[in-house]
Amino acid sequence: MEECVTYANELGARIGQELGIPVYLYAQAGTVPLWARLELVRRGGLPALGTRMQVDHGWEPAYEHGGAVSQSGIGPSVLHLTDYRGASLRRAFYRVNREGQQCDVGILESEIVGLVPRAAWDEKLSHDLKSRPIKSDPIVEHRLEQSHVF
Repeated sequence: MEECVTYANELGARIGQELGIPVYLYAQAGTVPLWARLELVRRGGLPALGTRMQVDHGWEPAYEHGGAVSQSGIGPSVLHLTDYRGASLRRAFYRVNREGQQCDVGILESEIVGLVPRAAWDEKLSHDLKSRPIKSDPIVEHRLEQSHVF
């Protein structure tokens, strides 16, 4: 995990410097102890985060996704799964779908952004998650092997 934290910090710094995108590191890579738990950072949604950023200078801008439901009844729902051992991708997807159905909202498709540990993936997962076609291998271990870094 220590190695992953190092990579997260190096990549975060590079994204911030080269692309000018604010980067927010959480969980083990969090730069502030309070940010270790993503659910605490996201508590209250973006409005609460915005307020915390204005009131407490310890909160720096974060790159966030999200938006409102459009007039067509379609809008994004973002799920940051930080520990697949506590809730599998499939279980989290089904839970979001069930919650949405209670509000008469369903999932049209999903998209995996980033990489997935080998232990969290199986051959049916992309289909079960109604995932968009994945253009590159999402398995973190495969990508590391392909990079010839190790």
